[in-house]
Amino acid sequence: SLSISQERYAAEDSEAGINIFISVMNNYFNGSLTNINSISSMVEPCCNITFKSNSHFSVKPLEKSSSNIIKSKNIYMRSKRAYSTRKTEYYRNCELRAPDGTLLCYTDRKKADWYLQRGLGEITEPTVVERGLEDITEPTIQRQRGLDEIIIQPPAVITLNFEPSGKPQDESQQYYLIAKENRCSVCGINKFHVRKYVVPRQYRKHFPSQMKDNLSHDVLLLCIDCHMISNRYDDQLKQRLSVTCDAPLTFITGTDDESAKTRQSNRLLARSAGRALRHHSIHGNLPDQRVTKLEANLKSYFDCNEMNDIISAACELPLTEISNTSPSSSNNHGLLVVQWYMNSQENSMKGLIELESLWRRHFLETMRPQFLPDLWSVNHNHDRLM
Repeated sequence: SLSISQERYAAEDSEAGINIFISVMNNYFNGSLTNINSISSMVEPCCNITFKSNSHFSVKPLEKSSSNIIKSKNIYMRSKRAYSTRKTEYYRNCELRAPDGTLLCYTDRKKADWYLQRGLGEITEPTVVERGLEDITEPTIQRQRGLDEIIIQPPAVITLNFEPSGKPQDESQQYYLIAKENRCSVCGINKFHVRKYVVPRQYRKHFPSQMKDNLSHDVLLLCIDCHMISNRYDDQLKQRLSVTCDAPLTFITGTDDESAKTRQSNRLLARSAGRALRHHSIHGNLPDQRVTKLEANLKSYFDCNEMNDIISAACELPLTEISNTSPSSSNNHGLLVVQWYMNSQENSMKGLIELESLWRRHFLETMRPQFLPDLWSVNHNHDRLM
């Protein structure tokens, strides 16, 4: 048991934590801490999270030996294991031209292959003067899996053999007529790249089709370090949107969500018990007390008094709950935010433009990128939408 002084210390420690939390929240809400639901939506993502030690952040080798340096590097890389960097260049800068030679856009190798394989265009040799490049690699043809497959090695120019329906005219389309460099848009590093969606996909997927075309403007390259930092800033904006738009990020306290979690937990326990008993019936490796407990769990799950065939039934239980109903729109943070902005303006398109601009400005203000592609703009394509 604890002494009186220990109990008092623990109580005061808890009270200090509450006071710190209130102070932080007051600062966050500029002294207007009135909506308990807003606070709840912010702290829910941090509730009931299993603690995982991050002690590797404080690892300091005692000496700069080669083994310590390698060990420290491996620990650092493991902290980034959730990121899968690109194995190839993102921007291949293949030119797509009209029959009269007008540049339509820069595209990737996959799209260039698509035109060639369908006979909609042909490779034309660019000149060094035209491209301003010294290293011109001719495309090659290779046989793969028994089929002739054209492999384009950029830079390459694909000239269409038909007249396209439209050509770049307005200012927003000029962005796609500029070759892009494969480097981090923030710090300029030229390796270990990850794609960054400036407007997160959880919002973009609810936009109308005209705002989901030509997404490459809002897909940038970042190195892992900058991507991790940017994601942290994005989480802060999502929290603010969840409060402003009444669109909670999680629904831990919801009745339906709790019941689903309980069903999932009970189903997995029953499935595990059934497999253990089936294995025991063959190898006989479990103590009698353990067998009795597992059988009781199965009887409780299937609500029966006899074992009969419930062991085989338990072994066939699915890992996840099968449901024919789609998630409720009220439980979709991205959709709720998009709907809020659409309803905030008389013209719903103006509201979506405001949301899109918000995320673009957020990226500029938080990350301060020094190597953005030329003509990248917060107002890109907005003139065409209005």
